[in-house]
Amino acid sequence: MGSSYRLTFECEHPSHPARSVVVKLPAPEAAAREAANRGGLYVREFRFFNELAHRTAVRAPRCLAAGYAEPDGFALVLEDLGAAREVDQVAGCDLAHAKTVLAELAAFHASWWDRPTLAEMTWVTRHADEHRVENLTGILRDGWPVLCEALADRLPPDALEVGRAMAEALPTAFGALAAEPQTLLHGDVRLDNLLFDEWVVLLDWQSLSRGACALDVSYFLAQNIPAADLEVHGEELLAGYQRGLAAAGVEYSTERLRRAIALALPLSFAVAASLVVVADAEAERTRELAAAMAVRSLAALKHFGHPQQMLSTSP
Repeated sequence: MGSSYRLTFECEHPSHPARSVVVKLPAPEAAAREAANRGGLYVREFRFFNELAHRTAVRAPRCLAAGYAEPDGFALVLEDLGAAREVDQVAGCDLAHAKTVLAELAAFHASWWDRPTLAEMTWVTRHADEHRVENLTGILRDGWPVLCEALADRLPPDALEVGRAMAEALPTAFGALAAEPQTLLHGDVRLDNLLFDEWVVLLDWQSLSRGACALDVSYFLAQNIPAADLEVHGEELLAGYQRGLAAAGVEYSTERLRRAIALALPLSFAVAASLVVVADAEAERTRELAAAMAVRSLAALKHFGHPQQMLSTSP
């Protein structure tokens, strides 16, 4: 949905080393730009850096300049974090990096936890908005069978039925999450949007949204943590996130957090299904990423429980 370039400024004087910035612009494809505009992606990221980044407890690239003009005049000039490291989402996130991400998410979520001003930020998508729920449900309902067919040799035999059940559960589950404390969300916390050093920086704020903290936490765990690691370390990771909230003055019980994470799991299934809808399903990278997302989402469902089960219990 966008294009990023590194611009390097060279100086002939030996005491002035070359400096660089990253410039983010609209996608070159007209269809992608139209989709971005329909979803408000460009204006949302522009407004995040102009209005919210400086008063939000999160590490994001420092924005040096930003501009937006309808329909798709969009530009960000960001600090170059080229010295930081990427982690391949297909390979998955190790325990140390996962703890770093969850600590950053805890500080970020706590800084906007149940703020009255959230309701006034109508330009920020709500996960419980009717059109968003309908869109995600449709993607999951239509895309999951295509994904299961394309990856039949990588998924368990019941994967198709599990995905159908998740599509049925999504509207009610998201409705239940709307009753949880609300905060600001990144909306796409996966390794392709993260850079690591001793800290983590969150990139790509086009999916900025409002909703329950579990939407970010569940999505991160179900998209990025290998199934075997989640089984062994899932509770340890949740405990670390809770400690981060508590350190910032937010109390959120283990029982309530686990229930909310299960309710949020349909989002991970929908995003996995979307890859075979909006991307080239024959491309090797797309297939590997879709397989990783689907397998990990199924593992997270096994670990945290089915949304339908949680809907029968009180928070």
